[in-house]
Amino acid sequence: MTLAAPALAVDNRALRRLMQRVGLRCSLPRLKILDALCTGDSVSAPELHARLLSCDVPITPSCVSQVLRRLHQRGLLRRDAQKRYTLAIALAEMEHEGAATLDDAAQGLAFGAGQA
Repeated sequence: MTLAAPALAVDNRALRRLMQRVGLRCSLPRLKILDALCTGDSVSAPELHARLLSCDVPITPSCVSQVLRRLHQRGLLRRDAQKRYTLAIALAEMEHEGAATLDDAAQGLAFGAGQA
């Protein structure tokens, strides 16, 4: 299985802004993983690791697991009973609606993460 490019590429600036709004530092592994999840697929950590490797992204399985866990804890990802991850918000749609919408969504995620 190969990593498909998102239909609507999300600008890295939008991903950076979103991570900052929920209190995460921006890192290359986090950007690569969020970008890969922008396809809308639901994937497990091993599947995502294999996809990233097939796209020549040098990353370890433990790094993928840690990033997924942190993004989930901050409310950026949803995890189902089978430990498959998807984005909690539609980043591609928000990018086209403007930065204000993205910032509002990030504030909502940060607020919700603080209550959990």
